[in-house]
Amino acid sequence: IAAQRMAALGTPAAISPEAAAGTPGAILVRAPSGPRLSGHVAVVVTPAGGTVEAYDTAHGVIASSALRRRWDLGVLVPRLEVTLGWVDLEVPSIVLRVGNRGPGVLRAQRALAERGHDPGPLDSIYGPKTAAAVVAFQRAAHLVPDGELGPITAAQLDLTL
Repeated sequence: IAAQRMAALGTPAAISPEAAAGTPGAILVRAPSGPRLSGHVAVVVTPAGGTVEAYDTAHGVIASSALRRRWDLGVLVPRLEVTLGWVDLEVPSIVLRVGNRGPGVLRAQRALAERGHDPGPLDSIYGPKTAAAVVAFQRAAHLVPDGELGPITAAQLDLTL
């Protein structure tokens, strides 16, 4: 029965994250950045990029903003009458993730180690152990555990990217 209802609704349409962020009723999706890492979904509720999203077990469902966060996809729900909008998401210019190297990664590794999250060798390489330490820190700090070190996680670590 659920499949019949879904078929009757029609096919969702993919749109840019910027268009979705300005369209109440649209959905924003961030895909997981690696195996066993969390992605994220938010429903846009205001033309200025306001969202409602299931954040974590400590905070539950929250009102938030799509701004200054990485999103991979926007989705329009079929048969939902909307007026498309547009929001400049101010996507962070620096998001550390697996494969990155450099002094910023080393600073992050040191900050994680100082807070009891083992990033593996302090080698300036954002590898699987560093990603696992970021996820552990994000969970402990009640952040979305996506394994990426963007502005929100960096702020919690007292880092400047």
